[in-house]
Amino acid sequence: MPNPNFNDLVFPFKRYQIQRVWRGERPQAGRYREFVQCDIDVINVDRVPLYFDAEMPRIAHEILTALRIGPFTIHLNNRKILEGFYAGLGIADPVAAIRIVDRLDKVGLDRVGDLLSGELGLDAAQVANCLKLARIRGTDASVVTEVRALGVEHSLLDEGLTELAFVLDALADLSPGSVVADLSIARGLDYYTGTVYEAKFVEFPDYGSICSGGRYENLAGSFIRRDLPGVGISIGLTRIFAKLVAEGRLPIGPKCPTQVLVAVPDAESFALSVRTAATLRARGIRTEVYHHPDKLQKQLRYALRKGIAYVWFPGAGANAGADADGRETHQVKELASGEQVVADPRGWLPTEPVEPLPAR
Repeated sequence: MPNPNFNDLVFPFKRYQIQRVWRGERPQAGRYREFVQCDIDVINVDRVPLYFDAEMPRIAHEILTALRIGPFTIHLNNRKILEGFYAGLGIADPVAAIRIVDRLDKVGLDRVGDLLSGELGLDAAQVANCLKLARIRGTDASVVTEVRALGVEHSLLDEGLTELAFVLDALADLSPGSVVADLSIARGLDYYTGTVYEAKFVEFPDYGSICSGGRYENLAGSFIRRDLPGVGISIGLTRIFAKLVAEGRLPIGPKCPTQVLVAVPDAESFALSVRTAATLRARGIRTEVYHHPDKLQKQLRYALRKGIAYVWFPGAGANAGADADGRETHQVKELASGEQVVADPRGWLPTEPVEPLPAR
């Protein structure tokens, strides 16, 4: 059934989206049933230029660098290399071999070797070559030479090596060591057909990938029966945030964003409290008004429990008043120090920076 929006799109179609995701997971460190991620994809009719295979990790590199999360490495591979290499070894089910090799980070080389021989019936030479391929790492196209040196030949392997060399050359200007060809990366999901990516924290190598993705040929087109190949990458925002918080890498801010609570000492002061709050907000100071007239001690306790730094008293103390020139007088109390001073809502500033108001 044709998609009614297909003809309204301009191809290559580029999209990004930040959204909640739900997944049937056993909750553990870095894995959640509900999380937030950023998806970036390019989809085209019939063919996606290889240029986009290099653009995806470049975008991820820029984002992760801008987030200042610490050192990271984007690991690259190509599924065609794996499928072609395994087929060249005479393995009857290359996809099953890929699924096993994809567990290398979790179970180690020895266990992967046991699974290749036990579940797929590979002989010692085949297992040894699979593990040699998985050990290959490099930051430039020299990895192609290392793969060739293993002596395995297959047309799909040749295609994958050419594509990997192109992507590595296109990313050569990025910071040294931040992009690495890693021939153990498989991405166990079967819809990946070419370049695949996984990014990880350098300082926490055992932590899960913080960014992943790759090229897919038949995923999007299956919904409208057209050839719509694509390439995409996802950045695990919740996974990144959780690890940085756990390691004490992110400063913990106040319990709430409010900087100033304007007190309401009595019913007669309510209008002045609202007017004072409006003046403070207009100057970019995050302000809320206490919800009804109440004892000042109770209002102070409310501010303390919410982590609000200042309490504003409209008028001098509890009651509205005026100075000799007829201007309203106010006082503001800093709860951390207990200092209380006379203040003018038109000129007073908190000690913390005031965020500028957004342009209208």
